[in-house]
Amino acid sequence: GACKVHADHLKWFLFAGRLFGKAIMEQQALDAPLSLPLRKQILNIPITFSDLELIDQELFRNLHWLRKNSHVETLSLDFNVRYQHNGFFLDRELLPNGGDVLVTDANKSEYLSLVLRDRMLDSVKPQLEQFLCGLYQVIPSDLLSVFDYQELDLLLCGIQQLDATQWLENTEYLGEYQRLGRRHKVIKWFWAAVGDMSEEEKVRLLQFVTGSSRLPAQGFAALQSNDGNFRKFNIQS
Repeated sequence: GACKVHADHLKWFLFAGRLFGKAIMEQQALDAPLSLPLRKQILNIPITFSDLELIDQELFRNLHWLRKNSHVETLSLDFNVRYQHNGFFLDRELLPNGGDVLVTDANKSEYLSLVLRDRMLDSVKPQLEQFLCGLYQVIPSDLLSVFDYQELDLLLCGIQQLDATQWLENTEYLGEYQRLGRRHKVIKWFWAAVGDMSEEEKVRLLQFVTGSSRLPAQGFAALQSNDGNFRKFNIQS
């Protein structure tokens, strides 16, 4: 069916940006974690190809196949992208007269770069601009620039209390640790180190491994990988 967008919806993005800015200024944690690519855009950090997987897994898989394989001209792709608007399928040009330019092995790098930019930036440009405008009206971008995208996540969402016992009980061991598991001396050292960590250090460890400082509501038992499936926390040699 048609995807109807409220005529004034950009005002809501402006309002949301101001709300997040106010929360940062007043040090009020929000239970509304932002995606890694959006946090990068807030901090003016370049988007990478791997960030696409967090936004559109199907497109990421398709583009990843193009990167790894040759003879892509057999797919009959051109420098247009098709999108749906109000129930109609339309084409957006990645290059002038993009419909007349065939994607080949010689130009596929340019195609991948343009599709990435289109999906992550151009296709949401009005909404992104309004959100950032609202945010920077409250807290200027140069004040945010002192943070990296991981620190910004902590700043927005606060430090979650992590249950180290639940963490241990939902961990799998691979390689030379698989046979002895938590009885292996290195694993004992690991959990002893985790036990001595502050809450912030534990959150940063979780963030380093999973990319997020937040656990799902079900806790460590419901950690998800990029394919959407549950995956236990793994330690491998």
